Amino acid sequence: MFMKTLFKGKTIKCIALLLLCFLLVSMKSGNELYSNDQKSVKIEKEWETNISTIYSPMSIIKISENVFYINYFDKLISVDSTNGKILQEYIPENDERILDFLIENSFFYLSIVKEDENCNSISFLEKFDINSNKIIWRKELPYGYYFFLYSYTLTDALLIGGSNFYKISKDYGEIVRDYFSTFMNAELELLLHSSFSMKDDIIYWYISDWDDILRVNLPTLNILKDKTHLEKELNNKPFEPSHLYGIDEDDNFIILSDQSLFVVTDEGKIKKEVSPIDCFPNSYFNVVIAVNSDENESSNPLIYKNYVLLKYKNNIRLVDTESGEIYRKNTENIDAKVVNYDIAYPVFFRDKLFLLVFTDNMARVSIMSVPDLTILCYQYESIPKFREPSVGEIHFPPYLSFKFIEEENSLKLMVIYPGKVCLYKINLEGQN
Repeated sequence: MFMKTLFKGKTIKCIALLLLCFLLVSMKSGNELYSNDQKSVKIEKEWETNISTIYSPMSIIKISENVFYINYFDKLISVDSTNGKILQEYIPENDERILDFLIENSFFYLSIVKEDENCNSISFLEKFDINSNKIIWRKELPYGYYFFLYSYTLTDALLIGGSNFYKISKDYGEIVRDYFSTFMNAELELLLHSSFSMKDDIIYWYISDWDDILRVNLPTLNILKDKTHLEKELNNKPFEPSHLYGIDEDDNFIILSDQSLFVVTDEGKIKKEVSPIDCFPNSYFNVVIAVNSDENESSNPLIYKNYVLLKYKNNIRLVDTESGEIYRKNTENIDAKVVNYDIAYPVFFRDKLFLLVFTDNMARVSIMSVPDLTILCYQYESIPKFREPSVGEIHFPPYLSFKFIEEENSLKLMVIYPGKVCLYKINLEGQN
């Protein structure tokens, strides 16, 4: 009797131990996958490559069929998408940091920032020969503002922008055209505190104090005669000016003011008002929306069809500008495993929303349905502790974290994380 009881007790203990081991394996956080089978959306990792850096990445661009360049702020790396092998690495000297970059033929054009002994920022533009590993020219930019490089380029010049726009000679790095030099000082002050968006070959500059949207041609930087005057003032509060968020596929302006979203026609008529929206987006998106985009398809990737994506801290809102309905999701409530997420730059693709969120040691890619924001699939990745790129008190969150690779019979997704790069195979609703 004693032996039967002992054997039974040992059996129960073994079963319990096996169940515990199974749970521990299932809960492994370094590479965890969740898929909603009802939606047939799946994600499968093909490779990962570790990157030696203390910073979160800023952007990724495609150079050729299998070569991608990634900016990690303290270095540029190129990666072979077929196997994750690092092909090339460029590290600036003297504690300088890479804010943005373009590649044309065998040359880097680098926007570089550093702090001087008084903690003031200094901006440089540099042309670097990739083959000879030599600097062709290097120019300090005016005012110490931060400058992004745009892929609108001429044969002999390129366009840079930040708080101002310049045309720069590719041969010598000289300023060929200073956009703000055409304005009086009072007008310049307004422009410096105004929002803009880009679509096709036009910069739309919204001067909320004038209730006007100016048009500037790209890449000539000539101010066009036609402008849009809004039918009424949209500023509800003096310290919260209305903000041009982008332009939708029907060429309507999306303007945010206090807790309202306005859809404004090209003639300045208010087509739709959605209120309240409960959150106000980070205006940083408005600066980087067209930076380094090898597609240059739209003014703001956060505007998709008739939907506008907004974010504030851990909350995201998807606004239907036709019906006025607002879809809400709090990322803290998605999973109790990780809290205090930062939301990196989201991307719409094939009627899905791809969202990257991360904390100190954990990151997650989520694929969500549009418009209801149902989570269809997600992938966890362990990441090292990192710093967010910053100069002085200005912080630069990631703004291009995804790159889709469409092949004949498959769809793949490259994601840049702090400390690693991963390639996934994606299945969207029955796709092979």
